[in-house]
Formats: sequence, structure tokens, C-alpha cells
Amino acid sequence: MKKEVRVSHPRYRLITKPTTVYLVTKLSLRPRSDSLLNAWGHMIQNEPTNPGYNLNSPRQASFEQEVSAFLESPTADSFDSIWTTETAAAASNPGGPILRATFDGDIAELATFVETLTTESKYNQNWEDRFTWTWALWELYTRLNDSVDVILTTDASAALSWFGENLTGGYRGRIRTLQQFKDRYQDLIGHPSAETAHEQPIEVELDELFQAVETLDTETIAAELKGNYGEFYRYLYRGAGSTESEAGQVTLADIGSVTKAYAAGKANEAYSKDEKEPYWGGTHWETWKEAYADHVETQIKEEFSLTSLSPDDIGPLFDAITTAEGTELNKPVATYVMGGQWGQYTWNDIVEHFTANPVEASQVLSLFFDESYPAVTRLDAFREHTTHLTETEDRSPGSIERMATSLLMFIDPQQHLGLPPSRTKQFVEEKTTLEKYQSGFKPQQYRRIIGPLRELRDEIEYAVREQGSETPVTMLDIHSMIWIYGSQEEPTTEQVESQ
Repeated sequence: MKKEVRVSHPRYRLITKPTTVYLVTKLSLRPRSDSLLNAWGHMIQNEPTNPGYNLNSPRQASFEQEVSAFLESPTADSFDSIWTTETAAAASNPGGPILRATFDGDIAELATFVETLTTESKYNQNWEDRFTWTWALWELYTRLNDSVDVILTTDASAALSWFGENLTGGYRGRIRTLQQFKDRYQDLIGHPSAETAHEQPIEVELDELFQAVETLDTETIAAELKGNYGEFYRYLYRGAGSTESEAGQVTLADIGSVTKAYAAGKANEAYSKDEKEPYWGGTHWETWKEAYADHVETQIKEEFSLTSLSPDDIGPLFDAITTAEGTELNKPVATYVMGGQWGQYTWNDIVEHFTANPVEASQVLSLFFDESYPAVTRLDAFREHTTHLTETEDRSPGSIERMATSLLMFIDPQQHLGLPPSRTKQFVEEKTTLEKYQSGFKPQQYRRIIGPLRELRDEIEYAVREQGSETPVTMLDIHSMIWIYGSQEEPTTEQVESQ
């Protein structure tokens, strides 16, 4: 069903601590990701299958086979067979039964709808009214329609973040970004599997690559580091799949009311300093975060080279980070970011430790602020160099995580989220499929939940646009939503519809 596109054809820095040694590749974003793509191209040109991918039997082929079986015999079971981990991205959640429930019609009508997706050359926004789980709709359409030369999945979205691309917005914006990445891929390595016994279209090569980036766990990767293609797996090491025991990817659940309620407040400026009580959370003042993020972008990033800090930068940097300048706050930002007295004590302890050890701090923070590294690697480094502070009474690992993730959020508010511990736990356990939110400083857990929360950001943005507003939506809004959710009752359907 898919058409084929044929195209012919370290540096290292040592971070040390008395008990810890990090050996990390120090490369800029583009060389680092390009090196992985080159290693990938070399591997798949020679090997049809290795851990993380299978070009002899790719997901795309299995997906098309199951869709054909469904169209020949439309039943609930044959539709559910499409959505397995062997055929689709994030298949186990929501899964076939939930996907069927999001379609407006019976199984025969669903078969007719799927047939339409295979023949219509232009994506129709109105389809989202009938099939409301948009990611599944996008995956169906791009896997089945010859007019599209990329495959849009949740794995693609998450993996592109690893490569430094920002896949956000609606269908057309995401497709455009994915096609641009495909062009970059072709320019760099061409069509590696071409003219081999396991040749696949480029979009299938990319689908298998994104699957590898997003699903391989560190144990599997570690086992491949000394193999013939260790170069590829080495680039993924500590930045790939979770080693957590919970099975399946984390997805959003039952977010309709809070999404629409928050979007209504956002579109009507309900979270500014002036209270607007009719809106959900309208008594909260949350826009100081945008003002502070703007201060970070226009002043701190201009004054400091965050990825190559010197020891002399450390004291002035924390002075600049702690200020309330530009926010209208009457106390240092740490007071609000860390959620009160005990959290601020942790913030102060970390600042004191880093300023007293500026050489160590400059090395650790240069890595921590470097967006070319996976978030897990960055958070691991921060944790390792501050965890000893928890030996002091009332200094919890969760407070250190809160500071680290908050710094990530204000440095890159489009992609990262500061985690207020108890409120994050409540929201994530009630509004995602993660069964239990673990307390403490858990970089792998952060990695598991950040993807769904970015999807929530996109859902809010879509709802804000439906309100007729062009106001930008970032992860700062997810932070505000989580904060509001922890202090107010969830809005009812009647409240949402009245706004």
C-alpha cells in the first residue's frame, strides 16, 4: 500500500568526582545525531535485523497485512489485531477496544472509514470528529495512504525529540517536520537498504529507526556495545528505553475535561495576575512563569554560554537564576519553584555546594544544560553530583529532582517540565496509564512520563486554537495545569460546556 522512494546513493570530556567518573561524548547536536544516522545506515545496509529493528519483517508490513485482514472480515477482533506491539507504535495503550470506542460508528462503518483512509489523497481534518484518538488516526492514514511518504507515530514524535527536532502542532505541521527530517536522512545516508535482499522504502527504514530509539532498554543496548555495530548502540546508551518494570508505554487517560477547562482559561487570560473566577483555576496567578522563562531566554542565555561554563561563571549564574527580575514576584524565584521553605533549603544547599566547588560545577552543569544529550543522561549527572546532600535531614531526593527538572523547564519550556512531587504524583496517577508514580529522583521515570505530558501540551494547544486564540502553549502550561489540578476539584462536563 505504501509507495517506495529510491535514492542512490569524539571528542570526549571527563567529568570527575571523588566517587564518580562520567565519560561522555562531547559533540554538538547535529554532529552527534548525524553520527548515529551514519552508524545506522552502515548497520542496516549489512544486517537485515538486530535488536530494535527487523527489515525482513518490519512493523509496516505486519500493519498492512492486519489492515487487509480487517477489511476482508470487519470484526472487533480483526481490528484489535492491527494494534499490537508488532504492528503499531504505542500499541498496547490505548489498544483496539479503546480505539474502537473513540470511533463514531459501528464496526462496518469503521471498516468503510479505514478504506477511505487508504484512498483519499488529502488528509481531511473532519476525520478527527469521527475518530477522536488523533494519534491512531494519523498512524492509520500515514501507514496506509500512498500520498504520504512518511509514517507519523508516537515513536516518531518521541524519537525526533532525541534528534533535536520539535514535532508539535496538528497533523500538517507534524508531517512537515517529519518530511524535513526524512530529507536530512536522505541527504546524509541516502537509502541504505536499497539493492539489498532486505530492501525497504526509506519511510520504513525511519519507522524501524524510531522504534529502536524509543523502545530499546539500556540492558539490551549494553549487550550490543562490543558487537560489530556497537557504534550505533553506543549513541543510544543511557538515552534509550526505560528499565522500569512496568510494561508498555505510558499514555494519557481521561483528560478531556481538564484539557478543555484549562484551554478556556488560557484563551481568556484567566491565569494572569487579575483573577477571573468563572474559569477553572482563574484565581491562580501562573503567568509569572512565562515572564521568568523570557528572562532566561533573553538575559541568562545571552550572558552565559551554558554548555561551556567556566568555574568563574558559577556564582554569577546562580545569582542570575535566583532573581525575580521581570516576573513581578516579590521573592526569589526559588521560593515559588521549590514550593516553600523546605524545598528552598534544598535549592540553597545545591547552590552552596556548586559555588563551593566551581570546577566540578562548571563541568556538570555544562553537560546538564547541553540539549544534545538525552534528558536521562543530564538528570543522571545532576543527581550523581548532588545526591550526597540528601544525607542532611529534611533534604529529599524529590526536592533535588524538582530543582533539576525546573531548571530544564525554564531553559527549554517547550520540551521539559518541572516536577512538583506530590502534585505530579496525583496528576500522573489519575490522568495517565502509569500505575504508580515513584517518589525520589527517578530520571527514567521522567523519561516515561514526559512524552505523554508533551502530548497533553499539544492537546491543550489544539483546544486553545478551537477557542479562537493564537496564544502559545508550552510545558509551562502543563506545570500550571498540574498545580491547579492539585488544589481544585476537577471541572465537571457542565462547567466545561458553560465556558
